[in-house]
Amino acid sequence: MRHRIDLRADPVDVARPGSTATGLTMVRKFKTFLQSDAGAVTVDWVVLTASVVAMAAISFFEIRDNADNMDNAAGDRLGQEITVLYPAD
Repeated sequence: MRHRIDLRADPVDVARPGSTATGLTMVRKFKTFLQSDAGAVTVDWVVLTASVVAMAAISFFEIRDNADNMDNAAGDRLGQEITVLYPAD
């Protein structure tokens, strides 16, 4: 025996606007929306990708600033060594 799906409108859906039945339909649809997890994986990937990009940007700026500081410190130390090794007469 084959089962048929009834595609006719639910009697609650065709209730008069403003009636309690229409409100119940909206509540039912809202509950269905909250229980649905379609698109949840997409949201997870968007959040994950945004956090990876943010961490990469923060890391880039921290590494750049520290590299500049290290470069300046190395240059200053080399300048001191040059003056010790080759003093001005």
